[in-house]
Amino acid sequence: MLVRDMNIGKILVVYKKARYDILMEHQEDKLTKKYLQNEDNVRQLMQSRDDQNRMTEKVMNDLDAAGFQTTYLYRGGLNKDVVAQHDCVITTGGDGTVLEANSYSVDTPIMGINTDKRKVANADFDSSEGFYCAMSQQDYNSVFKKFLEGDLEVSNLMRLEGEINGKKVKNRNNGLVHRVMNEISLGGRTAHSSANYVVRIGEYEEYQASSGILIATPQQSWAYWEMGDFQTLLPIDGNAFHIVARGLGPKQCHPHKKTKEFIIDSAEYVEVISKNPRTSLGFDGDYPDTKHQFGLDSVLKVYRSEQRSKIIGFDKEKRLWYLKKENQPIVRRF
Repeated sequence: MLVRDMNIGKILVVYKKARYDILMEHQEDKLTKKYLQNEDNVRQLMQSRDDQNRMTEKVMNDLDAAGFQTTYLYRGGLNKDVVAQHDCVITTGGDGTVLEANSYSVDTPIMGINTDKRKVANADFDSSEGFYCAMSQQDYNSVFKKFLEGDLEVSNLMRLEGEINGKKVKNRNNGLVHRVMNEISLGGRTAHSSANYVVRIGEYEEYQASSGILIATPQQSWAYWEMGDFQTLLPIDGNAFHIVARGLGPKQCHPHKKTKEFIIDSAEYVEVISKNPRTSLGFDGDYPDTKHQFGLDSVLKVYRSEQRSKIIGFDKEKRLWYLKKENQPIVRRF
């Protein structure tokens, strides 16, 4: 489906607060105060803020000039009702703002605009990746023109839902079913603890002890692709999702083989049973202080959501960039 096939009249523009402004609100913190005493840090933060504000203002002006009925809302003021009242959500920020808007959307299309896509001084990486974003500072004019002309594609990306001991997991901030666009992660009690669990798919069961697992959509987190956690490239428009055990390499120390990656294709759901007294569990989009009660013999059931994410201008080929040899993780010796 293309944008021209949608009836877009009312647009909600969701913008994020610049990191500089957030840090300035927490100057009483000793580490934050020390960080802001570094002139180079402040200069980069202010440059990022200026770029972000300039881009957001340009988006607002262009939408107004095109005659759309627009509402502008700070990311922290999002709620499910205001999202449902609009035909489309446009986010200015990065992937985090897209994912935040996604958590409030049942079926409202979302288009991300990366407002901070630039090279970081003295580094070989960008300040923001913008995996889900349709455009950035560099290509804004040409891609936004395609949006206005209705030529951008609308992708239906898989989302996952979960149940803990038979109770559906909901987003505590909006009361909606927690629909995950990236992944669900399970680990040990602490960062250095091993995770012990059973993966159950239909009649098949396998006990594992690893650093944890990721239950992910075909697109999943850009960072996990970059670091090579996933071995199989699943079709974006397909029906399969996968589970990856972290810390299980291709060669096992155990006398028996363990599965590194499960592909959930025809099966309707997967279950993970904890074998730890306390297990850390995170759903993509959780707030940092969210805690899911998940202990010994607790059962996590994960399945495809019937409500996929409608993402405008998503580049389906972007994942292929990581498969190139020159983009694989490397070893540095010092």
